[in-house]
Amino acid sequence: MIGQGSFFSWLKYTSLVLLALVVGCLDEIGIETPLNVQDGIVITANMKVGESTYLRVELNRVFDFTGQSLQSVGVREIILLNDLGETILVPERRAGLHDLFITEASQFTVEDGMSFQLSITTFDARELISR
Repeated sequence: MIGQGSFFSWLKYTSLVLLALVVGCLDEIGIETPLNVQDGIVITANMKVGESTYLRVELNRVFDFTGQSLQSVGVREIILLNDLGETILVPERRAGLHDLFITEASQFTVEDGMSFQLSITTFDARELISR
């Protein structure tokens, strides 16, 4: 059994430790956010070529020091271009996700060895072109 003196000593010690932890964690850490980070967009595109070619494009905001997970970014339009100068609009499934099935009926040529580019226009009129 714990004596009354031991109990109060334990209570004082525990209270001091908790107080030190609470007070020690109140200071805010001031990290400056680099300029233009809020404007950054992460673009992930995958194309699977076959009888029916599938293109998927995802757009997310760059990490913004808020601790939130990736936030989808809507854009005005995404256009796929090929070596022959042909273009096709990649429709939006939801904000931050565009996908497209390309078939022979699409009148857009997809062959092995061809190069493709994405042209992305944002709502604030920025144009991003892949290489």
